[in-house]
Amino acid sequence: MEKIAEPQEEDDCMTILELSSKISAISVELNMFMNKLAKINPKPRMIGEIEYWKTIAQEIEPMKLKLNTDPDKKLISIAEELSNKIQRAAEIMKENLSPEMNRVEITKDDQRLVTTFTQFTKQRNRLMKGYKEAKWNDKYMKLISKPIYTIEENEDLSTIQCSISPLMNSLKSIYEISNFYKEARIISFLDHLFKELMEKIRAKLPLDAVTLKMLKYSDIEEDIEESLTILEKYKKGFFLDTMMENNQSSVDTFDFLNFIRPDTRYGKKWYDQPTQESSFGGTSKRGKLEPILEVSPSASKMINPREKMRQDLKANSGGLKTEMPKSSSKCHFWFDRAKTILDEVDQSIDTIQKIKEVLIAQDY
Repeated sequence: MEKIAEPQEEDDCMTILELSSKISAISVELNMFMNKLAKINPKPRMIGEIEYWKTIAQEIEPMKLKLNTDPDKKLISIAEELSNKIQRAAEIMKENLSPEMNRVEITKDDQRLVTTFTQFTKQRNRLMKGYKEAKWNDKYMKLISKPIYTIEENEDLSTIQCSISPLMNSLKSIYEISNFYKEARIISFLDHLFKELMEKIRAKLPLDAVTLKMLKYSDIEEDIEESLTILEKYKKGFFLDTMMENNQSSVDTFDFLNFIRPDTRYGKKWYDQPTQESSFGGTSKRGKLEPILEVSPSASKMINPREKMRQDLKANSGGLKTEMPKSSSKCHFWFDRAKTILDEVDQSIDTIQKIKEVLIAQDY
């Protein structure tokens, strides 16, 4: 029986078994590189995320270049050609479309090459996807690097609040045009931004009743007003609010880095773990804010607008299970996270307002 032609190099005759071994070696090297890549974690805070994408792109660049340069490039090209030829022959033999193919022998070495090259191709495609993702994300992060550095490196609330609106507008633009910074990543970033803002606010405003009794409103009036302005600007710029209320989504965002790094800030498992709440004041075991100051009876009966909307939807459904819009459960998970963030913002604004009221009342 005839054999499928062996691969030829310029001066040497290389068997399919030898070619498989060389492709396997490249694949092993690529696997080791991907494992190394998976261990690279963003440094703390938002600046760490901004710098992370540049680091990933720089790490992938040499491997990408190696695969696209001889001798690897030539070996990959030969293996691809032979693998395709073997698979075509196998399909024809299976369908018995050509009697002549009965004279062709597909050996175990042929099958091994196809298997080895298929595994290599999957890993190479993941690498190239990761490189494309990192390069684009690095470009987008450059758009927000200035306001992020301003927020994280300053303690002055007036300086910080001037960066909120431009930052939220830039994040909205990134969300709208990026193929990668969709629900999961953008909500994760907004969550980290809120935590950072609350750290700055907590550093300026007292929480305990003893300290409050020793202060006058005029002592921290500027910090209170700047704190409220920061949170109101954040809330106003939270561009996902309308979209998530309508349960709209178009993109499944669990992609390259989510797949290899499920326990990081990009993975669902990370959010399944108990985390410290960001809102201003104490938190209960259920994660809801327990205000430091006593809430008036009238205020305690107030319902958050988003909660009222959910209750109205439930009431209008007549107790029947309504059909969910065409959107992945993963995206609904992130919308729930976004709703939680906004609830924490409202709770924080409410608590700061109460601090303001207490201080003003003490002055009279």
